[in-house]
Amino acid sequence: VFTHIPLEQQTLWLREMKRVLKPNGFLLCTVVGTPHIDAQLGANGRKMIQERREIILGKDDPGVSLSTYAGGSTFDVFQRRDRVIEVFGSVLRLRDYIPSSRSPIGQDLLVLQNAG
Repeated sequence: VFTHIPLEQQTLWLREMKRVLKPNGFLLCTVVGTPHIDAQLGANGRKMIQERREIILGKDDPGVSLSTYAGGSTFDVFQRRDRVIEVFGSVLRLRDYIPSSRSPIGQDLLVLQNAG
């Protein structure tokens, strides 16, 4: 779901996840990986994400996903790996970052832990 949460709200969501997690509990979540960036944004998007570290598409933007287009109130959020580690790691302990090439779900998988 973090692939559809605007960047300025991600930390708030992560803090809430930390609040409801047991001490030392784990959170598994996904973010958009390279295959989605390539499919939705192409070579220009890949270049933009390297320059900006993050891109947000709304329902009227070209290349937007069907779920964002049909949902109308969500976004497609693309972030570089270092940006994901920075944001998610600022709230929870990052135990593993499994890229989409090794993930069974086709997105980058994060294993996070509530350090207590």
